[in-house]
Amino acid sequence: MGMHSSRRPRWLGHMRRMDNCCISKHMLFCGFSEGKRRKGRPLLRCKDVCKASMNYFSIGSNKWEKLTDDRVRWETTLCKACSLLKRGLGNELKGKRIKCKL
Repeated sequence: MGMHSSRRPRWLGHMRRMDNCCISKHMLFCGFSEGKRRKGRPLLRCKDVCKASMNYFSIGSNKWEKLTDDRVRWETTLCKACSLLKRGLGNELKGKRIKCKL
C-alpha cells in the first residue's frame, strides 16, 4: 500500500456523520443489488481501500463507526494513531540505517 495520510479516515468520519439522504453516503455504505463485473481481478472499491486504511491506522473496523459519532473523540483517535505510526516508522528507519552501516 502506498503512502497513507490521515485524510481518508478523516473523510470517512465526515461521510459517516452525514445525513442518510446524501447520495455519496448511500454509495459508500450500501451495496449494489444488480450489475456485472469484468473478468479478471476485481477492482478495489472505495470501501475496501477505506477498510485497509483503518487497519493501517490500527483502528478496528467495528469500532470506528461509534468513534465517528463524537467528532472530538474521532480527531483525538486519529492524532494518536498518526503519532504512533510516525514513531514506529522513525524507529524502523533508524534500524535500517544501522544495518546499512554494519
